[in-house]
Amino acid sequence: MKKGKVYIAGAGAGDVGCLTLKVKDIIEKADIILYDNLVSDEILSFSSPKAVLVDVGKIASFHKLKQEDTNNLLIEFSKKYDIVLRLKGGTPFVFGRGAEEAEVLLKNDVDFEIMQGVSSVTSVPESMGIPLTHREFASSFYVVTGRKKRDFDLNEDDYKKIASLKDTTLVFMMSVAKANIIAQNLISAGKDKYTKVAIISNGTLANAQKYEYTLEGLSQVEDTGIFDTPGMLIVGEVVELSDKLNSSSKKLLNGKRIIINVPKEKGDKLQKKLYNLGAQVLNVSTNCLEKKYDRKEILNFFDNNYERQLKILQEEIIKEVNEKNSNKLLKKLKNINNGYICFTSAYAVDIFFDILKENSIDIRQLFGYKICVVGSATSDKLKSYGIMSDIMPNIYDAKSLAEELINQRAKKVICILPHNIQSDLYTKLLENNIDCVRINIYEKKSKKVKIYREKTDDIYVFTSSSSVTGLVNSYEKEHFRGRLAFCIGTQTKKTAEQYGFNTVMSDNATIDELIRCIEKYYA
Repeated sequence: MKKGKVYIAGAGAGDVGCLTLKVKDIIEKADIILYDNLVSDEILSFSSPKAVLVDVGKIASFHKLKQEDTNNLLIEFSKKYDIVLRLKGGTPFVFGRGAEEAEVLLKNDVDFEIMQGVSSVTSVPESMGIPLTHREFASSFYVVTGRKKRDFDLNEDDYKKIASLKDTTLVFMMSVAKANIIAQNLISAGKDKYTKVAIISNGTLANAQKYEYTLEGLSQVEDTGIFDTPGMLIVGEVVELSDKLNSSSKKLLNGKRIIINVPKEKGDKLQKKLYNLGAQVLNVSTNCLEKKYDRKEILNFFDNNYERQLKILQEEIIKEVNEKNSNKLLKKLKNINNGYICFTSAYAVDIFFDILKENSIDIRQLFGYKICVVGSATSDKLKSYGIMSDIMPNIYDAKSLAEELINQRAKKVICILPHNIQSDLYTKLLENNIDCVRINIYEKKSKKVKIYREKTDDIYVFTSSSSVTGLVNSYEKEHFRGRLAFCIGTQTKKTAEQYGFNTVMSDNATIDELIRCIEKYYA
């Protein structure tokens, strides 16, 4: 019987930055992932498109599956899949039931491995600027949970023991629903009623909330339903340092959750820049890019161009050398023009040169062609292959590039494009009777988003029209009406507005300019 391996891993406190490299790697490789409610969509987005995602989440007072059912699923799936990932919030062995699951696997002779995560016990307070220890306030911290396997409440003796701890920060996990009762019991057990208290909900995430009280103030709260779960209660004078030490609150996009829809192959730069500004970023990635080309078409395109041009050059060199006219020779060399090759994206450049390598085509075959790009990002990508672009419009879009070529009365224009996508460049050139050829070398494929559970997002960022339609087609269109969207390019802006988005467009069609646009908006 086929037997796989189960990985019991911690996804950290929620923020994708708390995810360890080791756990990220196994998320990308997993065949099936059983995840908890505390695992964010951003973290699940690292999973393979082929991975099966199973929500076994537990919310306070509501369990989608009993623990015994989850245990049985782990055993069952280990017989069907090579890599089974049990993904938990925080770290598996701290209030995560990871040990219970590991014992069940051990008893059933299932191979398993524990992968540590960043515990919310320490990282959530830190995200709000609360140190659990500080030489002036607390030399230790004490952690307790409000729940055990069976119904459980701390008794009077427990509270007396906890309240008597000196120079100690108290941390109550999974206890916000009874935060007022905990405060009352601590006061009754002798804890100073003026002791500082913080309740943190959704720690490290964009919708994180912090509520500050004294023990007395918290004890008088009638409805603890105002505190979202997951949450934690921190008792101690270290709480007063929060506002002073909370560095995250100073970031421009702190508290903002931004949805982007960029193929995973292209999304890193945008995602990292937004994240570094303090945003929680989810790339739903409804479009994926795949290399797809006609080998015969590629080979016909080059058709020994280098050898042909070399022969012509040799004849010119001999002629001009005989006439001792080097200036005329240099001028002729500069003016050699076989045609124009146009790239409309950095990804097209990567695919193009990958195809050359795949088919053993010498890069010198490009000799004599003017290389055209739609913008600076595409130009920079060309530079990485040692090639400088000859033509780049002042306005970074396909129509502007087409106008440049029309003004130059270009002949033999080759447009390197994706399949099944209308091209403003190609269309405009044809309309103006420019001799042009379209060569398709990759394909954009759309997919329905299988995660994205939360629909509370107030900011969207779109880099193309297809990124708008790909997202909108996954949900009810009414959900997006009135939402704020930052867009690259007039066509993207137009498409977003058709679906009811309120749009802001960057001055130029680059990621850097888009980021500057967002910074300016929120400055």
